[in-house]
Amino acid sequence: MFEVLFGVAFRKRTRDLVQTSFETAVEAMKQEVQTCIHTVSESSRRLDRLSCIRFYDFFDSIHTKVAGLKSKELQRVLMEEYIRSLFKFVLFLEAQYSYHSIQMDINSPDSSYFLLLANILTGIVSEFPSRVVSLFGEQTEDVMQTKSIVAMDQAIFERYAEQGSMTASGLVKALEEVDSMQATISFIDEELDAVRSLGLFGFHLVALVKRGESYPVVFVRIFRGLAVKYCEAWAKQLLQQKIQPLKEILQVEHYDQTNEEWIVSHEGWSEQVIEHDFPIDDEEEEDEEMVTEKAWLPWCETPTISSFLFSCCYALDEAYRLVRQTTGANTLHHQLMQELIRQVLIEQLTLTSVDVYDEAVTCVVTAKGKQRTSVLNFGECCMLQFLFDMYFVRATLGFSDFVRFGWGDEIDPKTASPSLARLKYLFDRMHDFVDPVDWEIYGPQLIENVVVQFRKSRLLFSSLSQASDINEISKCIFFLYYFSFL
Repeated sequence: MFEVLFGVAFRKRTRDLVQTSFETAVEAMKQEVQTCIHTVSESSRRLDRLSCIRFYDFFDSIHTKVAGLKSKELQRVLMEEYIRSLFKFVLFLEAQYSYHSIQMDINSPDSSYFLLLANILTGIVSEFPSRVVSLFGEQTEDVMQTKSIVAMDQAIFERYAEQGSMTASGLVKALEEVDSMQATISFIDEELDAVRSLGLFGFHLVALVKRGESYPVVFVRIFRGLAVKYCEAWAKQLLQQKIQPLKEILQVEHYDQTNEEWIVSHEGWSEQVIEHDFPIDDEEEEDEEMVTEKAWLPWCETPTISSFLFSCCYALDEAYRLVRQTTGANTLHHQLMQELIRQVLIEQLTLTSVDVYDEAVTCVVTAKGKQRTSVLNFGECCMLQFLFDMYFVRATLGFSDFVRFGWGDEIDPKTASPSLARLKYLFDRMHDFVDPVDWEIYGPQLIENVVVQFRKSRLLFSSLSQASDINEISKCIFFLYYFSFL
């Protein structure tokens, strides 16, 4: 009993001793983030200020301050204070630099401060393996393999949040759901009394701690998750600006044209000879005969989509360059940040492209509804061009899956990534305008045209494409030709 009481008293006394130091450290970190962002002008903003974010230095000084204390309770007190500090730091970031308040106007301010924040947080994560013992008293070898898994808590958060923020009343209801999942009373509950509102990752941190997740895992999940969110905010705003010319062109298209008028008024179409199997009915056996017919198909993408993709390549290269120039960044930081940028940009580029072409398909639907007389296969040529464009985007991003004719049929929107689910939905809408028999004949040739066009221009888009998938796409042209003669 005496030992228990002594432990409680020691923890309280130790916390009283270091609490002010931790609060000072959090305020200093906030100030350094603000200085790093706001002292750089709009025209010269660069990701070269990581050296100003002395995240671990403050904790090192605290550790030195209490080094003379000898107790098994000391590490527990320090770990709890680290998590309290992390919680306050996350509250500051989500309140001061909300990733929900992204202005999508093409004239909106430069979005690079979102990338700057992602870079800062990734830098903190990259140093964590060498700091985990001093911070949490344990060496967790696989802690860097931890990924941010927010889905369950995000679903709870969104039920009680408004515009990306949860009020105190909503927090009470949300925590009731968390507590029903075998959560326990925790020291983090003490911090909630002073909270008026919190964002997704503030809530996620509380939920992880109350469920008893290890502190190193909490640390990595929260910082990685926030880095992804800020990187997504950067990519969304950047892509909205760069895709605007394509969006404007698609908005003014003449979608009331017949297929013949569409071919005449658009470059990049040619009459092509297509060989395909034609079934022959026979009383004794079924056989197939190779027949040849001519069809008009697109042989290249819409020029504006190429311009959009090339500008994305330039933006990706520029982001890589800025990361490499980050002062004081280590090799792991470069690796983690470049992987993050590319993964996020590819996902958001797909979503942005799908949204723009989805609006265009809606315009075709509207135009079809205004037709006074029935037009055979209305909008088919328009959709063939749209399909070519989206297949070309897929190839440029390094994916070779689309070359398999019938690709997408096996995709389950419930389990697929957001971009893949949205892509399937768009393709389904497009295929509604294409006669199924025509697609069986034209589809393989159109895909072949995409592969040929990609091979011609792949060096321009090599930043977006992965080397392995480039090779796979290049091989597909051989197989397409080979199987066409079998």
